[in-house]
Amino acid sequence: MVNRVQLLGRTGEDPNYFVTANGSEIVEFSFATSDRYKDQEETEWHRIKMFGGLATVMKIQGFKGQLLYLEGKIHYSAWDDKEGNKRYSTEIICTTLKILEWKTKTNPWPSH
Repeated sequence: MVNRVQLLGRTGEDPNYFVTANGSEIVEFSFATSDRYKDQEETEWHRIKMFGGLATVMKIQGFKGQLLYLEGKIHYSAWDDKEGNKRYSTEIICTTLKILEWKTKTNPWPSH
């Protein structure tokens, strides 16, 4: 069985980096992919989650609007909120990252 996703798109926000109580590094961010049909463009939004070394890389190098290639797997979650309503979440757990546009905090769009 295979659960594999390949995405090419842009970050929709600066990555949200945090460390869990047990010391695990995690980064989360929205990610946009687009398809063009005739004269219309359709954008899909994805929630991306990275752990460990990939989280560290995105903490340092990740910015809103950055072009990335990602590979990972789809993860579904379900829970009950405070009011007892069933809630659902779908996210991509990223295992491979290729940064296709490099930026830094001091020079957001370096010339090539």
